Amino acid sequence: MRDDVAAQFMMRITENNLQPGKFLTGCDWSHWQDHKLDSDISDYDFFIHKISEGRNMIDDKANPRVSAHHINKPCILYHFFNAKVDGRTQADHFMESMSLYFRGCRVGFAVDFEIEETEHQLAELQSFMTRMRDYGHTPIIYCGDFSKARVIAATNNAPLWIARWRKRLPNTLCKFWQFTNKPYDLDLFLGEMSELSMLLEWV
Repeated sequence: MRDDVAAQFMMRITENNLQPGKFLTGCDWSHWQDHKLDSDISDYDFFIHKISEGRNMIDDKANPRVSAHHINKPCILYHFFNAKVDGRTQADHFMESMSLYFRGCRVGFAVDFEIEETEHQLAELQSFMTRMRDYGHTPIIYCGDFSKARVIAATNNAPLWIARWRKRLPNTLCKFWQFTNKPYDLDLFLGEMSELSMLLEWV
């Protein structure tokens, strides 16, 4: 692992007195990033990848990234929620994208919700979660530490992936913590590998 990345992890591990075996290291990727799949990547415990967005966008770099990772490491695949498209349509697009590229794979499902949190948009997020439940999945919800989307997560018994870029753990109890975007998005899973494995589902 690169020295600067290792230092980022060590800072959070030490600051929060995280015990060996009780956390996992990861990073998340999207089409905005163009990092090479080099030896640095093999040092992480898990990966998170953007797959789709809105009504019809598919991350064209996702397939080679995930294919390089999912055989040996747990992967979470996420949909970026778009404020201009209803939740049901977005869930259908997410599942179509998953089936197109990852049918037969055991992966995690997540939705990235970082838009204006009006009552209408929260209702559309709930619509997304309801439609995903129709497919048999309960996605992890990505949001901020004080986001109203936490209520949707609680209502659906969905794990939380909290973005809080600082040294200390988020105020919100969560399983995934994105703690920085430098040099790229870095994450900690606050649990054991057996717990993370339980979040993986078949496409």
